[in-house]
Amino acid sequence: MIRYGLAVCSAICFSILSACSNGDFIYGKALGDISQITGVSTGLEPKEDTLPRGIAATAAASGPPLIVGFNDIRVAIPLVAESGQSLTYVAPDGFVISMNKGFVTRTSGLGTDLNGVYLPADTPIFAGLNKAAKDELTIERIYEYWEKSRIKQDTVRCEFTSRPRKNGGAVIDEICSRYFEDKAFTNRYWTKADDTIECSRQWIHPKLAPLQFFSTDQQALTLDLTQNGC
Repeated sequence: MIRYGLAVCSAICFSILSACSNGDFIYGKALGDISQITGVSTGLEPKEDTLPRGIAATAAASGPPLIVGFNDIRVAIPLVAESGQSLTYVAPDGFVISMNKGFVTRTSGLGTDLNGVYLPADTPIFAGLNKAAKDELTIERIYEYWEKSRIKQDTVRCEFTSRPRKNGGAVIDEICSRYFEDKAFTNRYWTKADDTIECSRQWIHPKLAPLQFFSTDQQALTLDLTQNGC
């Protein structure tokens, strides 16, 4: 079943990205063509490849693409804007994702939008997830996402756990729950020995599967982070 899933993943990836050359992703439409392949509508429509409203670039964008997985889809999305530590990636079909030091802060174009995730600039997780887990850190996150044409605010309390990896890094689970409720979701991060994030699986909306983030195209084409690690 896993091999079949990976085969489907590779086939879809090749179809969406148009081509792969020497194992590298070629830029192409990201998630807007999913409906043509799977028959499942994503709510995406083609848009001009321009910087979305509300995103202010303070520096020239220069850097590698963001390699993202959504269910069985794998895409490479180009960097278009930098604002402080925040990086914004935009696909030609209008899918937008913003990241801050490896953490998702905003998405749009999946039919349901994550309007923002609020983390203080001095949050300890920016200094290292492994240390945060060892210190048994607890943080509060505020998620805002669109629901029924309105912004819904969701406040969650997140705790960290850690287990070692063979490479000297760790697998960090960020277990988040709403106040007075059972656990709601878990973000998982695979870190290297230097505590940088190699791969991650991050929640963006209660009605969507988590997004997966990879360091290399080979990881993206061979792994499903909802089933195994990188």
